[in-house]
Amino acid sequence: MHIVRLKISGFRGVSSADISLGQHSVLVGPNNSGKTTIIEALALLFGRDRLVRRLTEHDFYGSNPNETARIICIATVSGFIPNDPQNHPSWFSPERGVEKWFDPNAKTLSALPDAQHTALAVQIGFAARFDLDELEAETIRFFVDDEATLGDPFDENAHLRIVHIKTLQELGFFLVPASRTWDKWISFSSELFRRVVATRGNLPAQAVRTERERLSAVKFGWWPLIVVACRHYRIPLPLHLFEELHKVKTSDDTHLNEETSLPSA
Repeated sequence: MHIVRLKISGFRGVSSADISLGQHSVLVGPNNSGKTTIIEALALLFGRDRLVRRLTEHDFYGSNPNETARIICIATVSGFIPNDPQNHPSWFSPERGVEKWFDPNAKTLSALPDAQHTALAVQIGFAARFDLDELEAETIRFFVDDEATLGDPFDENAHLRIVHIKTLQELGFFLVPASRTWDKWISFSSELFRRVVATRGNLPAQAVRTERERLSAVKFGWWPLIVVACRHYRIPLPLHLFEELHKVKTSDDTHLNEETSLPSA
């Protein structure tokens, strides 16, 4: 089996993308062109839960999700041997995936096999939304019946068939994840961020979101708070953040106030 097509919507810097993949694919491009986003989308779809990092608000397109914001990833899997759904009960059954037929040349799907659509296929979906009260992302992984009529996977009337991890293991997806330290530090899920905003009292979710927006809007963004917090909690500052900090510091030293009050570690 192999992944023949990947669709991404609302994930990180990708508003919408439709990618065709061969049996052997290599992603080549400059920094910030979306290579990691594609790999992480595949990890959300097929990776084991304990190996997939937790999503933050920065993973939603625009980094400021509202109640209707959604991350949607849909992968088409083909290459079943033998090419018969009855031989793959863990993928195709009334409570599993719906059989579809893939045209390797046109890269299209059909509900029924024909002269062009000859390869058995199934579609796996992943969806995420951001809980503005809990300040956490809620996710779901499911079989896709018809992507054209999918709608909102989180709708209370949506009937989704969940994909079991044992089924995904048959695909053999393997990922060595990278660590995006900056995202972890300034996300709602960051312990450092929670300690920083704690200096303003026991704030409800709405107030925390407002405070985050205020901090993001100041002239030098998060840098002063990150630096002061690192000094206070004795957290090493990563090299790439130190380099950015040096640019800020040389512009205006007054924004790095070591006397800023933070809670005890």
